Amino acid sequence: MTIISIKRDDAVELLDAAVKRNKPITIVKDQGCYAMVFGDGKSVMQSINKNNVVKYFIGFDPKKNVEWYDKSIFVFGYDDFGMDIDDIKWFKTILKYPDWKHLRVHVTAKSIKLSVK
Repeated sequence: MTIISIKRDDAVELLDAAVKRNKPITIVKDQGCYAMVFGDGKSVMQSINKNNVVKYFIGFDPKKNVEWYDKSIFVFGYDDFGMDIDDIKWFKTILKYPDWKHLRVHVTAKSIKLSVK
């Protein structure tokens, strides 16, 4: 199992957007690895829809991390994908607790799950 994470401040912005918009958090691997919540528009492109909330996992931002591509292949394989995590009740619960520092994504060959630490 591999664990990747997003810092608390970025994760709170994602969780808050998911709750307020009643939308899932989408885990994405394409040009980097990130989590996002779609805005109100139809476009999935951040450059087109500025209402999308996009937060890169630590070490997977192509603008900041030269090794992001090799790391993304190690964690997720070669194929690009997007996977929705739609658990608004869990998102609301996590937002109530101040003591965690990272939203963590546990990745195995068969599953992806969220936790906080």
